[in-house]
Amino acid sequence: MTEHRIDAPAGWRELPDDDLAWLAIEHLVPVVCHTEDLEAILTAMTPGQRAVYCTHYCEADVTNGGFHQYLSNSTGDTAPEAIGGFRLLGMHQDADALKAALKFAGLQPFVRNREQRGAALPDHRQHRDEWEKLDMRASSDIDLLTKRQADYIRAHPDEFFVL
Repeated sequence: MTEHRIDAPAGWRELPDDDLAWLAIEHLVPVVCHTEDLEAILTAMTPGQRAVYCTHYCEADVTNGGFHQYLSNSTGDTAPEAIGGFRLLGMHQDADALKAALKFAGLQPFVRNREQRGAALPDHRQHRDEWEKLDMRASSDIDLLTKRQADYIRAHPDEFFVL
């Protein structure tokens, strides 16, 4: 499970929370984006890597354009892992909101394929009120998420770094 860890840079513990959270996952972005086997990459990640990576992109999309945008994008491919990541980080409101969005969208069982998932989503224009209610359930507190991510990284550095 060490293949996705990076060497710990000097002073990593003292980095601001947002810098530390990004440092811990930025090397994963090209790996995830260019994989033919997302399941294998996610399985090879540590629980912390999955949590930080998947919650980062979920929160970014939901804050920018809501759950419909997130589930329409390739970042939505990791929605089940984002739910688990929010729970691992103690952000149960966000986990529950995403779970409710998946239920509303009819994505249970989850569809990992972006095109199939996008075709199944209730139209945003026709169901704007429902989507907005779901979006309001998410905390959309990026600062809190980043703090929780950084706290987890500092408490479990071996999941992210070769020390």
